[in-house]
Amino acid sequence: MNKKNNINRKNISDEEVNELSKIINIIENKWLAHANLLTPSKFNIYHYYPYLFKQFFVGVDSDKMRKFTISARLFSDSIFLLDCVIDSESKNISHGFGEDILRYQAMQFESYHILYQLFTIDSFFWNRFQVYLLEYTTAVLEEKKIIENQLFLSTDVEKLSRKVILGKTGISRTVIAGLVELSGQENLYLPLVASMQHFYIARQICDDITDWKNDLSKSIYSTVLARLSNKYPDVFIQEIDSEFLNALTREFYYGGHAETLLEQAIAELHHATLAIEGLPQSGWHNAIVNLQNECVSIKNDITKIILKNLQRS
Repeated sequence: MNKKNNINRKNISDEEVNELSKIINIIENKWLAHANLLTPSKFNIYHYYPYLFKQFFVGVDSDKMRKFTISARLFSDSIFLLDCVIDSESKNISHGFGEDILRYQAMQFESYHILYQLFTIDSFFWNRFQVYLLEYTTAVLEEKKIIENQLFLSTDVEKLSRKVILGKTGISRTVIAGLVELSGQENLYLPLVASMQHFYIARQICDDITDWKNDLSKSIYSTVLARLSNKYPDVFIQEIDSEFLNALTREFYYGGHAETLLEQAIAELHHATLAIEGLPQSGWHNAIVNLQNECVSIKNDITKIILKNLQRS
């Protein structure tokens, strides 16, 4: 998962932001601020994620909504941090490794501490949460095996990529599971989860296109490199030099891979919208539209650059 998609501030009031900040400060002070649990960054979709769905769950108590939001942010940040640790491990980078593990533990402790205040031990929320964690863990381990055992050479690349994305982003479904439990609106679970899955496939494709050279340098599996592996089977293991990088760049852009992937992302977002057809307009609808605009913009930019370069040659 990547922290890029900005959330429109109109989905959450300044009063709510202030109340959430108070909770964050209490948690930070408890850890003497040394754990740096919630690092300052631009206002984005993951800081107040449950509020994107607030229009669907109008009956949820405001205090519970705030607590759940903080818990969700802590847990998502811990997962982002864990991804960084895993990526660093793959390249034998140990700088700050111990501190990151301590921050990861602190984040998860505080997140669980809040969740146990909101959901009883026998709540169905915990069953769903366990499934999401198992799917995430499995996806992380399988992702490493894909590269180590070169599974991308003998497997349907698109199917494999989809499985990894859905597994690694499955934790996001915890937000829907929690809001459903807090509101009692079980009927919203399936359509929102379906929409979320389509959204995150598109999000990951878009991120992979933007970050593919960085992923290449770190041997990180991605939808882009998986496609390039069809022509360059050693893409994850070959030493990168300027000649190899130029060859991959030409293949990615002029071989039509970038355009194909972006078309897939746009199609996924169409399905994300269809899944919630008939539901009230919400911040989640805005997130889908924002990502769709981002994908279309990137696609148009790539097309212009390719045409301009072809005209020169």
